[in-house]
This record gives sequence, C-alpha cells and structure tokens, in this order.
Amino acid sequence: MNNWGCILSIIEQSLSILSFLTNSLLIFLVFTSSPKTMGSYKYIMIFTSVFEMAYGLVHFLIKPEIISKDSYVLEETNSQKSLIPLSVARMLLLSYNGSYAIALINFNIHFIFRYFVMTGNAKRVTGKVIWIWLSIPFLYSIFYSAPTHFLLHSSESMDRVIKSEVEYLKHLPIEDVVYYAFNFFETTENSTQKSTNWTNIYGISFMMLVISTSFSITIIFAAKGYFEVKKLSSIATSHSSASKTLQAQLFYSLVIQTVIPVILIHFPTTIILINAFFGIGREVHGHILTVSICLFPAIDSLPSMIIIRPYRLAIKRVLKYPFRRRSSSIAASNTKYLSDVTSRVATNN
Repeated sequence: MNNWGCILSIIEQSLSILSFLTNSLLIFLVFTSSPKTMGSYKYIMIFTSVFEMAYGLVHFLIKPEIISKDSYVLEETNSQKSLIPLSVARMLLLSYNGSYAIALINFNIHFIFRYFVMTGNAKRVTGKVIWIWLSIPFLYSIFYSAPTHFLLHSSESMDRVIKSEVEYLKHLPIEDVVYYAFNFFETTENSTQKSTNWTNIYGISFMMLVISTSFSITIIFAAKGYFEVKKLSSIATSHSSASKTLQAQLFYSLVIQTVIPVILIHFPTTIILINAFFGIGREVHGHILTVSICLFPAIDSLPSMIIIRPYRLAIKRVLKYPFRRRSSSIAASNTKYLSDVTSRVATNN
C-alpha cells in the first residue's frame, strides 16, 4: 500500500468512528429529548442516523477508494485493504454505491414529510404509514444499484487499464481487486484505437437521471416547506409558539443537512464526470471525493444537534454537569468548614 493508501485508511477509520459517535448521540437525543410535537418524524431521523452509521461501517470494513484518471472512474477495494473476504466486500461495495441513492432519497423523504406535517396532512405521516416511508430508501437503492451491477461491472478492458495505469494496484493479481467502474472511451486488446463505451454511458446516464430527479424533488419540496414555515410564523394558527419554533428549527437544520452532501458529494462527483467525459480526469479528484464521502456521515447529524433547541439544551446540560457537580462539592465543603468554625467558636465561648 502506498503512502496515500495508508493516509486514506487512517482517515476512513477515524471518520467511521466519528460517524458512529455523532449519530449514536443524535439517536440518544431523539429518544430522550424529542418533544411530543415531533411525532413520527423522530423515526425518520433515527433511520437516517442508523443508515449513516452503516455507511461509516462499510468505510471501516472495506475502505473503498475512488480513482479518477483520463476518461475512467474506478471505485475499488482490494485484499490488502478489506478487513473481510472479497466475496463479501464485493456486495458491500455495491451497497456502498447504493448508499448514495439512500442518502439522496432520504432528503426527499425528509422534505416531503415535513411539508405534509406543516400542511396538516396527518394521515400521510402517522400510524402504520411510517413503515412505507422507511421502506422507500431500500427500494430506491435497489433501483439505483441495478445499473451499477449490470452495466458498470468489471470487464477485460478495465482489467487492462488497472494493470497498466493504476500504479498501486499493478502488483496485485486482478482477482484480488474488487471494483465497479466506467470508462467513456475504451480500447480493445492489442489496439490503441479508442471506441465509445456505450454500455457504461447507458449506466451513467440512467444513474444521472435518477440523481437529477431526486435533486429536483428536494428543491421543489424545500421551496414548498420554506413558504409553509413563513406562513406558520406570520399568521395566527392553532399551533403553539413552541410548535412553530420547532417546525422552523427542523426545517432549517434539514436545509443545512442537505447542503452538506451537495458540497461533499454532488459537486465533486459532477466535476469528476465532466472531466472523465472530456478525458481530462485527474487522480487528485478521486482522492478528494473519497475523503469527502467519508466525511459526510460523520458530520451530517451535527446541524440537528446544534439547531434543534431541545437537543442543544440537552447537550449543554451534559457538558455543564461536571462543573456543576464540582461547584456543589465546593459549596458543600465551604458550608461544612463554616459550620465547624462556628461550632468551635461557640464551644470556646
């Protein structure tokens, strides 16, 4: 493993642990500090945190890396990095790809769910219907992962690229490398003539269509939710002031949580795809995307803990407890000391 591989391994393991800690804390806060007015939405929040913990666990176990160069992009793990057998690592690598779809649809669900709550559509967000909401990400993930499995799988032409161009994988037998990849322009064996790889283009086009649709839904319902938040805060309704404040805090924390993957995943992925199409991909782009994807589940829960007041206050109480306990101990010691002095003075008199 080269120097970058060692650094990346440390980063992935560290961020995986951080992801587990931050999301575990949020789950604890949701269970213990959520106001009753939050309703079924807390189960959506818990699902998202569990998903991000699982996402971090995949990073920890197989340490996937994205390699970008010229017209190809490679998502791989290998026998030197993976902590589990490659037969299992292959499935986790596919689920790693599908996790991107779950992250996308999760934000759709959050915004649509919040919109229904704010517009009073209780039947769509309460009771057993919550299980339908929670099942959508899994179905969407399968729908998104299918073209990856069938259209972006390993191939002889990509094997040749790995053995000839990916420096740190050259010494490994190709059987020890598990990957999914696309190459817009490929060459046949014993030829330097490049041809358009329509199979990969179909796969990427389908995935981009799914991503664009999901992103459009997020923008539409984010806008709808924003206007509903403004409407709730500007008119007299049956909602209490505390309920209105909570709705606004949930919405704005969700907006920031959505901006995080846009910056860390959507934007660098788009840059990589454009560069690959024009044949000007650079390895550093893959390095950046690999690290930014690791960072996403580790920090995505922070806006909820900072912006939503009940969670923020709960954290403050925990942080202040050691100092409050120490102050109480000091006060008790001072009281005892004064009591002893008073007793001695009284006895002497």
